[in-house]
Amino acid sequence: MIGRSAAWLTGIGFVFALGVGAYSSERYTDQPFPFSHAAHVRGASCALCHQGARTGPRAGILDLVACTGCHAVPPGNPSGEQRAAWQKAEAGVALPWNRLYRLPPHVYFSHRRHVVLAGLDCSSCHGDIAQRTTAPIRPRQIVKMRDCIVCHDHEKVTVDCTGCHR
Repeated sequence: MIGRSAAWLTGIGFVFALGVGAYSSERYTDQPFPFSHAAHVRGASCALCHQGARTGPRAGILDLVACTGCHAVPPGNPSGEQRAAWQKAEAGVALPWNRLYRLPPHVYFSHRRHVVLAGLDCSSCHGDIAQRTTAPIRPRQIVKMRDCIVCHDHEKVTVDCTGCHR
């Protein structure tokens, strides 16, 4: 038999675990259109579509309207919903991709600092995304603070809290 304080702590731990689970199991949805990173990285840099990777804190992504600039027709065998999305894009209606990576509001991360200044390859944090033949609906690799600290230690750059936490 466990004591009252142990039962209380167990209950608090259970509620906390549920809360963390709810926070970490974000609702991912399908992307608006099929996309193959593997087909696109053959002759292009990641920064072609993720232009913010070289210039700012967020890598960003072009909307589907940009795809119509290179593709005269929808690639592959799109569903009816995807054909409708393509037609909207051809008409200039922006259909954004669903964002996969989110950082807590107190964390500052600059893609420019890591890609341009440190020279890191995208796969350092995003795993083998360049090999994907389908549009990702969840992060390929979950980036955790310990990953950042291990990398910073290895590269002999600051691990001062104020460098990343605001």
